[in-house]
Amino acid sequence: MTKENFLFTEDELKNMIEITSNFLDKTSRNLESPSKFFGNILEPTSYIEDHGIPLYKFIPQEVYQNHILKGHFRLGSLKYYREIENESSKDPKEGFSNIIINSGNRQIFTSLISGFDQYVFCGTYTLEESVYMSKRFGGVVIKIKNLRSFAEKIKNAIGAQKWYSMKVTYSDFKAYKVKQLIEDLNGVGPDLSVELFHYLLSFSTVPSVFSKPARFAPEQEIRLSFEMNKNTKRKLDICNKALLKEIELIK
Repeated sequence: MTKENFLFTEDELKNMIEITSNFLDKTSRNLESPSKFFGNILEPTSYIEDHGIPLYKFIPQEVYQNHILKGHFRLGSLKYYREIENESSKDPKEGFSNIIINSGNRQIFTSLISGFDQYVFCGTYTLEESVYMSKRFGGVVIKIKNLRSFAEKIKNAIGAQKWYSMKVTYSDFKAYKVKQLIEDLNGVGPDLSVELFHYLLSFSTVPSVFSKPARFAPEQEIRLSFEMNKNTKRKLDICNKALLKEIELIK
């Protein structure tokens, strides 16, 4: 937390985030850290829910034949995508975010991991990069015809509390800046006040779940996330043939 009447500039924040990120990469033995960071520090208007966005999914033929046509679908936790064996899909920063809170004449900066109670279902909202996506994920393309209906069926099947759909934003900084007056600044560190904890929980979920490093930008990803009432398992495989009514084979 800064002293009174002192706020970091955007460049200073980016430098601090880059130093913090590189430190965390080294301590976790992650060698994927980019030599130069790209992107912006995001604000609440960067994330907009829109259930009318199309969702296309590129998958291998064998997955379509042996799983999708039988009503089998997989939801992944953020931990699952941090550790997935497919190196091109692995994102060690999945769930990680930097939160900057402008509180009156002070600024609070924190790095954290959130989204432990979320399952995600990933797709793309455009077919503009079909060649690229087919090479990475598979040549079969399915479309979710009605995103709301599809999500509601999954929500009910797995007992989720709520669901969200948003386009993913891309920035190596994975930083989110908000304005919020914090009354109990005595709880900034090392022990969080209840007030600050709840604000961090509220602010961190969206950037932790719906923001990825810039190298993933060609995917133009849209995500469905399902909020559970407890921490998730690493992955969740479900069988629900009613979901097939929401699927259209494109290619």
